[in-house]
Amino acid sequence: MMKPARESVKRADLFWAAFLGCAPEDLSGSRIIVVSPAGRKDSDGAILFRRDRACIVSVPGSIPHSTREALCGASIDRVFDPEFLAASFALERKRIGSPSWMDVCDPIDFTPVPLSAQLLKPGWKEQLADRYSHGEWVRSGFFRVPAPSFGLCQADELIAVSGYFAKDGMADIRVGMHPSHQGKGYEEAVISAAVRHAFEKELIPMVCTEVSDKERIACARSLGFSPYAMVCGVQVTEPEL
Repeated sequence: MMKPARESVKRADLFWAAFLGCAPEDLSGSRIIVVSPAGRKDSDGAILFRRDRACIVSVPGSIPHSTREALCGASIDRVFDPEFLAASFALERKRIGSPSWMDVCDPIDFTPVPLSAQLLKPGWKEQLADRYSHGEWVRSGFFRVPAPSFGLCQADELIAVSGYFAKDGMADIRVGMHPSHQGKGYEEAVISAAVRHAFEKELIPMVCTEVSDKERIACARSLGFSPYAMVCGVQVTEPEL
């Protein structure tokens, strides 16, 4: 795996070590470690993190010893196998998340596109939701985009939005697209605006993309993002309705 360099990795290591409940040096190791941070509840689920030959599995304290032994005794590739995870956690296959790339961007690698996205005013989601059917709203992904939000318009119609959640020095970038404009390259413009704003706030941008979503991965990496780790979630408890 190609490693991002410079300050982005150091900051990402500190963030993920705290989130997973391990030591930063564990993220550069060569073994599988199962940890149970004090704050991880069953409702938080389990998180799998892989970088090169290091693999950290962060689980709630309720996970039995037999499951922990099965995880530690497997190969790293097997730990990320959904069928193995479902069997190890005694869960239905649908509660195993899809593996995703976690990419980070360093200021020195950032290559924004020239299209200009604008900072959106509070309340833009409520105004926009009325124009969509429920299915279109879900497909757009607009509802997942947090503030600060940056949008790109075409003929007075909002066609792409990006924003981020800020936490512990990192900016978790999210993006939404109008269903009719997906795959046309507008994502780069709104992500560029969100990343630029994050750097102004001295945050390190990161973006999580399912491994199968080749187009969105290529979009992020064209802007200077580099693969940092692979992650996967396990839903330990039934979701609340």
